[in-house]
Amino acid sequence: MEVWVIDLELNIEEHCLYENCPKKCCQSKFLLSIDPSLKEAYYLKEQYREFNLSAQYETCDDEFQDLISKFQSSELEEFREFGKLLSRWKEYIKNSFIRFRGRRLSNGPIEGIHSRIKIIYQVISLTLHHINDEERN
Repeated sequence: MEVWVIDLELNIEEHCLYENCPKKCCQSKFLLSIDPSLKEAYYLKEQYREFNLSAQYETCDDEFQDLISKFQSSELEEFREFGKLLSRWKEYIKNSFIRFRGRRLSNGPIEGIHSRIKIIYQVISLTLHHINDEERN
């Protein structure tokens, strides 16, 4: 079994990484130390994820604008594009934080029903097509 000892220079104690290391935090810190762009991408993604989970409609304006600015000033082109997307759809994204009876409003249930209707339509179309093919033969 090969053992690597790494020095992350991230104020964590040295830890050896086994193939199935139980200390996932050490593995992720090691991976993030490889490239500053990877670290930036990870932390921006986590900031957006946390914002999306915890934002309140009434109080999210400043935090949302700060997050958009961080994405737009990122060194990563994809994140700058994502910042533009957030800016363009800001009003609609903010509206997704409105709560009704303690739950966020979402069009997810309607999208699910729409998807089922499309599947039923496809099954009916394929069945009719198959029946027509059998009648021709």
